[in-house]
Amino acid sequence: MKLKANDINTWIAKEKQNLEIITERVILAEDYEFDTLYKVLEKSGEMNYGNFYYMAFEDGTFIDASGWVPDEDYNPLTREWYVKAKENSGQIYVCDPYVDAQT
Repeated sequence: MKLKANDINTWIAKEKQNLEIITERVILAEDYEFDTLYKVLEKSGEMNYGNFYYMAFEDGTFIDASGWVPDEDYNPLTREWYVKAKENSGQIYVCDPYVDAQT
């Protein structure tokens, strides 16, 4: 069990670094258009095989590097990962893994 916990801690630390790099790329791009942000997320996912990154903004805009486009009623602002990230102002929040039919 201790080995698994160490593996998980290592993965979380790596993902925190990945998210910090993505944040830096977004800031450095100085272009917050959908296409630019999508490309940043897509390239980050390619560099971290098996991971898909997505982001949401206060206006409800949602960008998913997997290409998934949510239904009109999807509200990312109510999702745990968004709510907790806002509550932790400026800190990275890691929620439970998302499991769907593909994963």
